[in-house]
Amino acid sequence: MKYTHEVREHFKAVPAFTISDIKVFLGKKGISESYLRLLVHNLLKKGEIKRISRGIYSFRSETQVVGFGFRPFYYGLQDALSLRNLWEQETNPVVITRGRYGLG
Repeated sequence: MKYTHEVREHFKAVPAFTISDIKVFLGKKGISESYLRLLVHNLLKKGEIKRISRGIYSFRSETQVVGFGFRPFYYGLQDALSLRNLWEQETNPVVITRGRYGLG
């Protein structure tokens, strides 16, 4: 794939990205919509990226990136403390998100 290395290098530092993000990044190069979808498909097939939710992907395997599929989101208190190395016990990741039609 022609742009695989560029996409890998650009998006490996961010926790999550969308197909639109890749399209903007490679837009100057004239990438077509079908080639863009093929690129994402091949990265998924190789296991290089993980699908968080529809159209949202990550190069990371950590469970904490799952929240980026449901914006806005917040980590539960214990998980947030663990991420900041303020809580030493192992916790189950808790992601709090706002529902589509209001709170909850």
